Amino acid sequence: MGGWADGRAGPAGPHFCVHPQRGAGARPGRVAAGRGGMAGPRVLRAPLGPARWRTGVRAARVGTPGVGKSTLGKELASRTGLTYISVGDLAKEEELYEGFDEEYECPILDEDRVIDELEDKMREGGVIVDYHGCDFFPEHWFHIVFVLRTDNSFLYDRLESRGYKGKKLQDNIQCEIFQTLYEEAMLSYRKEIVHQLPSNTPEDLERNLDQIVQWIEQWTKDNN
Repeated sequence: MGGWADGRAGPAGPHFCVHPQRGAGARPGRVAAGRGGMAGPRVLRAPLGPARWRTGVRAARVGTPGVGKSTLGKELASRTGLTYISVGDLAKEEELYEGFDEEYECPILDEDRVIDELEDKMREGGVIVDYHGCDFFPEHWFHIVFVLRTDNSFLYDRLESRGYKGKKLQDNIQCEIFQTLYEEAMLSYRKEIVHQLPSNTPEDLERNLDQIVQWIEQWTKDNN
């Protein structure tokens, strides 16, 4: 699942399909148009959100495989004490699959079972959820959604080093070019809680960590 900010491949883990026609590999027929270039870093403001489920902040981190989600998530958990949840690892441990995609050579996530498995953890709060996409999660689950973006020159090398090739490699690159996962997040959640973050270099990683930690601290002050 994970990729490193300096371009090295992350630890081996379960790989799921991500391509423009199927989003995170489980919902056929979803096609999203691009919105242009990626915006630069901006100040993240913590929305108060609904009164229910305020026991702890709940953040989602999404992005094409290889953008560095696992690296960022684990470091955030270390710095903040939040619980890091990799949906890919959870699916592998609990066998939350509904089949296998022969064309892309990857398992197909059983979204309903994933939601059932995560329900209690999300109710407790204090979690960072890591997956390629987030459009199948209930809208009220997250206070903020971070979409990591990586330049194609970095992403190509990272995916190739993981053994991605042919159509699977090209479709993941296209998914990043057309900002498919960002579009899905924007359509699935309130626009003000969706933020793009660059994830190309170690410097990007540190900036992203600092920004998100500040946001979490502000959210905690506003909601306690």
